[in-house]
Amino acid sequence: MIFSGLTAYAQEMVDVFVITKDYKTDKKEGGVTVRILDGSTVVQSAVSPANGKVSMQAPAGKVYKLEISKAGKVTRYATLNLKGVSSESIQGAGNVRTQDIPIGLFEELPNVDYSYVKSNPFTEFYFESGNPVLKYDDIVADRMAKKIEKIIAESDAQKGQNDAKFNEAIKNAD
Repeated sequence: MIFSGLTAYAQEMVDVFVITKDYKTDKKEGGVTVRILDGSTVVQSAVSPANGKVSMQAPAGKVYKLEISKAGKVTRYATLNLKGVSSESIQGAGNVRTQDIPIGLFEELPNVDYSYVKSNPFTEFYFESGNPVLKYDDIVADRMAKKIEKIIAESDAQKGQNDAKFNEAIKNAD
């Protein structure tokens, strides 16, 4: 007779909270797709309601991409490093979770280079033993915020020049 013993382990889950906003107005924005990706595999996906609030969960032990997108807006993402997450390391402090992650999306205009924003995370969230709330890399976040402000200022200036050229053309046509 052969006996087989199976032990079931509950997968540690991490709560992820996102608030989607318009970058320029800071108003909460609905209709935004929020996805947690493991490589190209979608772990979880949701669309934000009008209040912009999305709650999701991701299994601990991996590094994920948290992607935020909406048609006509520049897609942004963060890194969720959930390696080393365990309930034992927070000793009864509740589930491991993110803080509310406010993420602003902005309009994607033609002839503007958004490659830096699209190819770099707006920050990285990571687990620190003993703390149930994930930390984030504020250096990466600050660098991205400055880059976005520069891109928006340049695109606004370009849009102003294009509007002036259009108005001049209309004036000359009269």
